Amino acid sequence: MALTMGNAGFIAHDSDAMDEDELKLGRNKFHHASKARELSPQKTLDNVIVYGDDDESSTSNSDVYSAVTSTERWVSDLVSESEKGEYNPYVKRDANYVCETQSDWAMIVSSFFRHFKEAREGVEVHAKRTGGSKRYIPYRSSLLMIIPFNPELTDYFPTFDKLIKAINEAKSRENDLSTDLFLEGVNKQLTESEDNDWTVNIHMSHLHPKFGQKSPEQVWKEMEEEQNEEEVDVNLVLYQERKLKLRQSPYPTALFEIRGDAPEPKEESLDRTVYAARGKDDKSVTYRDILKFKAMMGMSSVRAPPAEVEKGSAQVVSRETNDENFYAAIEKSIDTITTKTPMEQAQDWVSNNVSGLDSSRAAFTLTETKHVDEAFEFTFANIAMLNGSQSTSHYMVMPNFISKSGASFHSFSLYVREVLDAIPGMDNISLETFHPDHFEETLRCPVPVLVVEKA
Repeated sequence: MALTMGNAGFIAHDSDAMDEDELKLGRNKFHHASKARELSPQKTLDNVIVYGDDDESSTSNSDVYSAVTSTERWVSDLVSESEKGEYNPYVKRDANYVCETQSDWAMIVSSFFRHFKEAREGVEVHAKRTGGSKRYIPYRSSLLMIIPFNPELTDYFPTFDKLIKAINEAKSRENDLSTDLFLEGVNKQLTESEDNDWTVNIHMSHLHPKFGQKSPEQVWKEMEEEQNEEEVDVNLVLYQERKLKLRQSPYPTALFEIRGDAPEPKEESLDRTVYAARGKDDKSVTYRDILKFKAMMGMSSVRAPPAEVEKGSAQVVSRETNDENFYAAIEKSIDTITTKTPMEQAQDWVSNNVSGLDSSRAAFTLTETKHVDEAFEFTFANIAMLNGSQSTSHYMVMPNFISKSGASFHSFSLYVREVLDAIPGMDNISLETFHPDHFEETLRCPVPVLVVEKA
């Protein structure tokens, strides 16, 4: 169940007219083995639109309404104070409010990444609208995600602080992954002179009723530091207390600052001139060389190209220095086409290679996403379903996410693990990866599969 409030009142989306692409933003792009459904509006309260199940166990509309209005009133009061000269950088005049009604940890984390995804898609829709115009209009938006129904998050700030830092860290590392989408972008830059992809920057900060609350370890460390200090700056202490008070919202809240900018004109002619003028003995590195290196890093490290396998040789293919042979080598590394679906390939391989598999307590899910934020959303939604069911394992099939690099796919699982370590009570969850490019031969599945198991 989710509620959204815009700066003009409680609405489902921004106050601008929505086109067909925007209406698709809220749709789920991944498929579950069970509970596959589309949310529809069930109840209304004044101008509040609530999406979710119409049952008595779900959070009441009045509780949601109270959480959002309390936060909106708190922001309005801070705006009034700011106009009197007391500046607060966390106050935004135009912002959307979203109330997260879930109390389950994994579903809350999944919602964080869903908002990252929807923010990125919002920029893409904006870029599509303004792409034909000569003057690009930058995209700016703010979103406050209120999380009022998890008692542990509300009562203890260090837990919320640790979770936000772990999510931000995982989000910042998405460019380190050799995703299929990333490699497509690199190849596009190598072959095309213009870059039409917008730059999307999303910054997430947090507010909390007990913002600044310290853990016992932090309190003990500060006490030791105070003993070593000769005198205390009273003005500095008052300034720090005032700064913390400005971030003490009624409920745990995440603030998303979304910025989208059009691609800057590239001085392609200069780079190409320098590249063409280089001699054979010139060892300087150009931007084009860097793109080639990125493309090569995304190629398989353990599988020989199909042409070489047919000859019975698994030796590394020799590549000439010219561009033609370079692109030909990339084409050779693409796997052969099969008539089986990725789900069928994964199920067949798991049933034949995973010992002790209990098919009655294992579930297979599929996502066709190519984006990191949506892959995180999908993963934590599966963890939430696993914790709430009798299943002991979920096999998440991701054929279009990171299909070329087993090491990069393993890195993604490590990022998921780091976020899980920031969530209380997730020690019983373990992760494993199967991949065509896995460094262990026994774990080389025809398609990438991320396994989540519950002890």
